[in-house]
Amino acid sequence: MDLKSLMEGHRGQVNNALNHYFEKKRKDVMEKGSEIAQENYTAMQNYILGNGKRLRGICALLAYEACGGKESEKMVLPSLSVEFFHNSSLILDDVMDEDKERREITAAHELIMRWFDKKYGTPPYSGYLFSNNASRFGVSMSIIATNMLFSLGAQTILDSEFSADKKIRALDVYEKTYRLVNLGQMLDMHYEIEKSIDSEKYLRMAHLKTGVLLGSALKIGAVLAGAPASQLNALDEYAQYSATTFQIQDDILDLTPGSKKGRELGSDLKKGKTTLIILLAKENLPASEWKIIEKVLGNEKANESELQKAMKILHEKGVIERAQTMAAEYNTKGKKALRKAKPEFAQKDLEIFDAFADYLVNRNT
Repeated sequence: MDLKSLMEGHRGQVNNALNHYFEKKRKDVMEKGSEIAQENYTAMQNYILGNGKRLRGICALLAYEACGGKESEKMVLPSLSVEFFHNSSLILDDVMDEDKERREITAAHELIMRWFDKKYGTPPYSGYLFSNNASRFGVSMSIIATNMLFSLGAQTILDSEFSADKKIRALDVYEKTYRLVNLGQMLDMHYEIEKSIDSEKYLRMAHLKTGVLLGSALKIGAVLAGAPASQLNALDEYAQYSATTFQIQDDILDLTPGSKKGRELGSDLKKGKTTLIILLAKENLPASEWKIIEKVLGNEKANESELQKAMKILHEKGVIERAQTMAAEYNTKGKKALRKAKPEFAQKDLEIFDAFADYLVNRNT
């Protein structure tokens, strides 16, 4: 079976299970007669049941099978844990980035703010953290939604049919991941302000923010299959490199016409995000060309002409190409890491993981 067919099959399993499980647990996040509970539920539902790639859930299933798991149907439920986790982090990410939409889905905080404005208008407000009541309410509800979704993710592991020992080990991976991903989010926000960082620090942040969860998806599947430490370590190292290529490609897509990232072209650049592309540009471009990039960097009011000029320099002066080379190097290292596992993974599973790594670095969405 080719990777595309395999991923589509697993994606369908994850989607069906998410629909069923989220509806089953609806009563846990609802309060009879509560309008805001319904609105916040809808906000969570938009993320969970949206058109996601389900990469993390798929990874959990692939790892379970590669590590000798024999009851694939039983693995579907705990594979949802990383999907709940991922979507909880997206809600928080949208708050931090002040994004109103994600892939044509209204962000949770924006949805709640609109509801608040419609129901309450603009009552007097004298707080110091927010500009008005609606933003305070929307952000607060989003934080609560984030907590609820994370909790639901843990519950899928507890509700699974695996032994108590395996559940505890999987939950240990899940909980540790929560702390590390939040550390990555912390660094990501700090690096928007603290510009004196290098590519090594950026890649460490990217690993924490993206790679750790991908690795945990693989490890949860492996743990529930009863994999030995050597296979767990190999999968973890594979994820570290593969997720780095994912993040680099994400940075490239933000600056590449024709990509289907789901956000405005050059949005990271205009927001002033410190990405690998920006670091490479700063390190390698002559001062005159860097000034053109710097003029757009963090400038939400930059016009289309200025943005196009900056992106043209990044493409034509080899900055994007250098990032692509780095992504390819990490891709190769990730594949080699899998070959360290003892016992060795079956050739068919290595080919699947290799194809998955190639997909991450070559995608256009």
